[in-house]
Amino acid sequence: MKFFGYIEGDDNQLVSLSEMTLQAEPKTLKAIASFLLKCAKEMEDSDSWEHEHFSDSAVTDVASPDLIVFRGQ
Repeated sequence: MKFFGYIEGDDNQLVSLSEMTLQAEPKTLKAIASFLLKCAKEMEDSDSWEHEHFSDSAVTDVASPDLIVFRGQ
């Protein structure tokens, strides 16, 4: 597993992160857990599955950063 991200306000340089911290309420954490399980299932079911955005699959705060799951190598 790897973590990547952008510095807020600069979407031009993707950086590798050594750790990641989530600041969220229980409702959001449950939605993220459900999203991750859905991604894992879809990955197992399809070799062509590439990535999914949390913001596309759940009602989220528009000011929140996007969470993207990308198939590992």
